[in-house]
Amino acid sequence: MDWRENIGPAINELKRLRASGLTVNQALDRMRGRGFTFPAITDALNEVEGMDFRQIHLLFDERGDWDDF
Repeated sequence: MDWRENIGPAINELKRLRASGLTVNQALDRMRGRGFTFPAITDALNEVEGMDFRQIHLLFDERGDWDDF
């Protein structure tokens, strides 16, 4: 599967989880291990949260789970 096919579903899932009241970290925890690729998660964070690559880099450094997506 092409990772670009994962972007729309990742954006929709992040929006849904955030709308339910979860924090960004909680939402990412729920998305982990469900087939969302790191590039799709990066695009979702950019689209939904307005994060740039530097902010995303810092978030994943803090979380320590770069390889989980």
